[in-house]
Amino acid sequence: MAALAALLLFARVGAAALVLNEVLYDPPGADGGAEFVELLNAGAETLDLAGVRLEFANGAAAPVWERRWEGAAGDSLAPGARWLIADSGWTGTDVPNILVSLRLQNGPDAVRLRRGEVVLDRLGYGDLSDPAFFETAPHPGSAAASLGRRPDGADSDRNDRDWVVCNEPTPGRPNFPDHAWRLRSVTAEPPSLPAPGCAVAFDVILGNTGLAAIPPGNATLTATRAGGGEVISATAAWPGSAPQAEAMLRFVLDPAFNGNLNLTLELTAPDVVIQPLLLGIYHVGPAPLSIWEVMASPRDSDGEWLELAAGPDGPVELADYFLSEAGGALLRLPSRTLLPGERVVLAQDAAACRDWWQSVLDAGAPPPCPDLPVLPALAELPGAWPSLNNTPAGDRPYAERLHIHGAGGEVLDHATLGARGTVVTRGRSLERRAGAAAGDPADLWGACLAAAGATPGCRNSLEEPWRVPAGELAATPGVFAAGGGGVSFTLEIAAPASAWRLAVWDLWGRRVRDLGGDELGAGRRHVAWDGRDDAGEHVPPGPYIAVLSRLEPGGGRRDQRRLLVVASPRVEP
Repeated sequence: MAALAALLLFARVGAAALVLNEVLYDPPGADGGAEFVELLNAGAETLDLAGVRLEFANGAAAPVWERRWEGAAGDSLAPGARWLIADSGWTGTDVPNILVSLRLQNGPDAVRLRRGEVVLDRLGYGDLSDPAFFETAPHPGSAAASLGRRPDGADSDRNDRDWVVCNEPTPGRPNFPDHAWRLRSVTAEPPSLPAPGCAVAFDVILGNTGLAAIPPGNATLTATRAGGGEVISATAAWPGSAPQAEAMLRFVLDPAFNGNLNLTLELTAPDVVIQPLLLGIYHVGPAPLSIWEVMASPRDSDGEWLELAAGPDGPVELADYFLSEAGGALLRLPSRTLLPGERVVLAQDAAACRDWWQSVLDAGAPPPCPDLPVLPALAELPGAWPSLNNTPAGDRPYAERLHIHGAGGEVLDHATLGARGTVVTRGRSLERRAGAAAGDPADLWGACLAAAGATPGCRNSLEEPWRVPAGELAATPGVFAAGGGGVSFTLEIAAPASAWRLAVWDLWGRRVRDLGGDELGAGRRHVAWDGRDDAGEHVPPGPYIAVLSRLEPGGGRRDQRRLLVVASPRVEP
């Protein structure tokens, strides 16, 4: 009997020592190659893993346990060490101890460890009722995140208390180190800068996700220009934080250069080593896609709308960008290509917007842009339209904010409506004064002064005219990368000329590309050249001559203007 009692005692000690420590059964995206189960030796002696089995059971039926892995002769686990069982085709960076076909399901289900007839550990997750699946009570489960013990190895035989949702998977590593922090949120005021010359305040909320308190110290926010080069930083006092508590820090930076700034936060505190946090990207300077006009308070049921404009550096695909209102979700823009400088009106209801604009013109309002089509180019969001507020709510100093986001969610441009006394007037749009100006971006916006109450699709009434001297031909940029760059031509057709043709020639007098023309009368035109010839091939590096022919009403040539542009060799990284 004494020998049997000793054997049972050994079984209980072994059960407490070897535990399931972290399980990822529902990874973000596809499950294959990303699932894992981590075992931990929480005891003081090396454990023999031979014959230990990892089993899975489908919680939607009676408990039938299926083997997923079994320890082989010679497999052992030192005290405090981890054994990582990863799915076949493992895509993680941590090196697993074994690859198997895990085939875990997303719940309600269960996994367990067993040696012979002794169940060493068990985890049930999801809506389970049969106690054969779990210990005391199941964990509710989590989508797209792993479950881990907090602290590592702690086992009170209650799945609902011993296991928590991990901030991020840590296969083969501690789930919760003594000192760790996590970004809860970061906000910037203003959300983006069209040009340097304005201080930016960053409010950062951090959570202590470690097991111990983080003592007081200093936190440093560093902004590094993407691609290397300029760096600026600011330091704030870290007040210290208890486990699971939060702290808010404010940093003020004054960027003096354009570009995407990569934000990194580092902590210096006594006897604490914590990995720096990546906070995201802050954009300074002209954006590839900008907001230029917003109708937030239309007449009757005409529908809200806003005007977007592409930057000068190349064609823009709208579907690569997102729109959001203050505190709202990111909404993908519709698929449409804008040439450099081209504008499009994004409408809540395109048909209603078109009818409204036609009625305004029919009522006698002079067209604000007679050199462009009377009806602007229109597009609609593929999903729900954001609800634009017309008056400030709560303690917010503005009525509404709209953001343009890049593919990674970074804010590239924004519009602040109803700030500092700028009233959102019914039937009158808010316009942007300029693309890039130093100072607070809110000062760029004001009420439209046009008789029509808006200028959809053309130059705003508050803009300084983009003057190109009569008879001149301009190109942006003048030097572009052969095999991947392009040029945006701006040309002015002055009366009595009423038509034009534009072509690109090489220095040997051969026409490279016919860029077309029109007979729409005097006015400004913008024409894009993608750096390809008439056959669709990229032109080789070298100089090229753009020739603008201005034509009389009868078709005769009035004069020509020539401009040199250069295709430069591409520099391989």
